[in-house]
Amino acid sequence: MLKFLFSLALFFLSYTGLFADTVTFRGISHDPKMGSLTIVDFPPITHTNPSHGVTLAKANRDAENRLSLRFHLDSERILQFKMIGRTLSLPVYPGDSIQFEIAADKKITFSGKRSGTYNYLAQINQTDSLKGNFYFKLGDDLAAYHAQIKTWFERRMNFLKQYGKEHSLPRDYIDAEQSEIYSQMQSLLLVPLISGVKRNDLPAVYQADMQPIYIDEISGPYSRYAMRQLYLQDQLNYKEGKGELFGDYQSGVPDQKKVLALSNLIGYYTATAKDQYQSELEGAISYAREHAEDPLWFKYLDRLAQDFQLLKNTFPQNILQQASLLRLSDSTEISLVDLLKAHEGSPIYIDFWASWCSPCIENIRNAKEVKAYLKEINVPIVYISVDENQAKWVASAKKEQIEENQYLLKDDTSSPLAKFLGVRAIPRYIILDSKHRVVDDNAPGPIPSAMKNLQAIFNKMEEDKKAAPKIIAY
Repeated sequence: MLKFLFSLALFFLSYTGLFADTVTFRGISHDPKMGSLTIVDFPPITHTNPSHGVTLAKANRDAENRLSLRFHLDSERILQFKMIGRTLSLPVYPGDSIQFEIAADKKITFSGKRSGTYNYLAQINQTDSLKGNFYFKLGDDLAAYHAQIKTWFERRMNFLKQYGKEHSLPRDYIDAEQSEIYSQMQSLLLVPLISGVKRNDLPAVYQADMQPIYIDEISGPYSRYAMRQLYLQDQLNYKEGKGELFGDYQSGVPDQKKVLALSNLIGYYTATAKDQYQSELEGAISYAREHAEDPLWFKYLDRLAQDFQLLKNTFPQNILQQASLLRLSDSTEISLVDLLKAHEGSPIYIDFWASWCSPCIENIRNAKEVKAYLKEINVPIVYISVDENQAKWVASAKKEQIEENQYLLKDDTSSPLAKFLGVRAIPRYIILDSKHRVVDDNAPGPIPSAMKNLQAIFNKMEEDKKAAPKIIAY
């Protein structure tokens, strides 16, 4: 009997422990366009893309417009709530049980445990004047930009004070949020320097408002804006000759704040100067992978390490032969070998897309300037669709007038080619050089704002052309 009771007690403790870590979200949507809700965990690192996230739960609206999600969480995380046309970033704790309601105008309200915190952040996200989204480009009025930031800072602090009092937000949360708002202001003040303004050209009153941050002052990895301020500060210190490329985060005890700070710089330089700092980046990635304790951070770093293995390498023979594509122009099934032979000796810009992918279609429609540039330098755009529905693929390609060099990837993202390149989310862009080696496996999109980055990639490719080996035979 005692043995039975002991076993029962162990079962009860393990069951309640599991239940205590379970997070539940239940709600109703009055927005007819919002048919689903997805909760995604992303590493708190700059320059991530959709493939770096992990979907924790997804719910489709039922006949009564209700949605219900349940998932396990073993520690506090900043999770993304993805709805049609909107994303909310919210701190979620193990055991949270929350109800929500989405109005016809897309505004969301929460009730239940810690709903005050959820509603505070939702209101920030839904109020443009509180977000702190400011843009600066060289030549803009620094005094006016400074004044905008100061006005926003005071408005945001006053809102927090008033909201916290009315909704009894915990004192420790208010203190942490005040620090984050201050770091967000500091990050905004650093933007002109990142954009190319010289520090001495900043007005004295502007410089007086700028205060540095040190890693020891940051409470933890999920102090998002404090980490962003540090990451921008590290960039500037290196640019101004005051610090190392990757700070001093590879020395001393490798605590997790240092690993995250290093990962932020890795993300930035991988996105902006992969060729220039390839060996340094590979060393930094190796160090960060070794010391990252969070599985999601490790996954992100591991993916970057795999990406570097692709660079300057041709496709393996098994991928060349096994990757199967359907050519739109004549409905012929071909291999990757055939596709590359059709563009022998030429660089290639590959656009992975699908008829159902709104961002893909938006970029295609905004690609006029980039398409003209690529045509001028004799670089073809090869469109590879991951559509499962062939008829929709054909119809969309014709509608968007992208029938030339148009292919359907057989087995979509499960194909050998997609797996080799790590295509887990679209849009995704790949650049191959004239020897059909991968130059950039996460290239800029074909949009006007990316033109300078694309030009830099192809100009560098042209400079390296003489040193490249002869064209390989497929």
